[in-house]
Amino acid sequence: MNLSKKYPLPEFALLDGDNHLGEQLFERTVILHLPTAALIEVFPADGLSMSAEDVPQHLKSSFKNLDGQIEEIILVVHDTKDASTVADVLKKAADWYAAYANWIDGALDNI
Repeated sequence: MNLSKKYPLPEFALLDGDNHLGEQLFERTVILHLPTAALIEVFPADGLSMSAEDVPQHLKSSFKNLDGQIEEIILVVHDTKDASTVADVLKKAADWYAAYANWIDGALDNI
């Protein structure tokens, strides 16, 4: 059986820190890029400044939310098995997160 064809995994997954030890990722957004095992945390950019010296693997990005406002974020790589692709993975992660954030906001609006 070809496991990856029968049970394909997505490119990105949102990590849930709620388990028997409690909520370990309370008010944090951590996503996993499965192909490179890149652990990426998303921070709101408000009041947060990072330099390449502090965090060499990061990306400042922004997106338009459902209300038409621009949200600025910073994506930080905690770890990856393929550092050569970090720049491309961070750009994809920023796009994935923007789509996720708008999807979740739209779902909340429909409650």
